[in-house]
Amino acid sequence: MNAGPTTARDLKTALDNWTKVWNDEARPLKWTETADQILDRICRSCSRISDLMQAGSLLHELSRIERDAMRALSLL
Repeated sequence: MNAGPTTARDLKTALDNWTKVWNDEARPLKWTETADQILDRICRSCSRISDLMQAGSLLHELSRIERDAMRALSLL
């Protein structure tokens, strides 16, 4: 099992490789939601971030997001 990138350089290389594959296999973007639905989602995200900051758990949430991102990169 790939442990994923462990340094900033490894992360940059992984992202560069992913971008190259994505661009080589590019396809048109297909909207699946209306502009109002997208804006509603953005508002909900902003609200959650505000709530997390007020609750003092933003660092915990960012750590979880970082772990998820690193885990996703290891699947490349």
